[in-house]
Amino acid sequence: MQKILFPCVCPQFTHIVKLMLNICQKNLIKKSTIYAALGVHETWLSDALSGDRLVGIYGPGGPHENAVVVSELEATRDPPRGRVTLLKFLQNWEVEHPCIS
Repeated sequence: MQKILFPCVCPQFTHIVKLMLNICQKNLIKKSTIYAALGVHETWLSDALSGDRLVGIYGPGGPHENAVVVSELEATRDPPRGRVTLLKFLQNWEVEHPCIS
């Protein structure tokens, strides 16, 4: 069985956020068109924005970098875990360990 690394998920968050912000800020394409092209819903982008923000705060190099979060981001598990699991972990971490940023 293939193992999925969270490090594969984090760059996806970042890439999608940058792509969407760049395209939408330039008014090149509507978000709804991008959703349709990618076959995703609006909540998918919201999850990517939230995940990218939280990794940026608590992950490697973040202003509130934490060893537990970094370890979770680098973890390899079998069976595979994906972006929803990562996002729930990060959201729970933020609730349990709030920071001022």
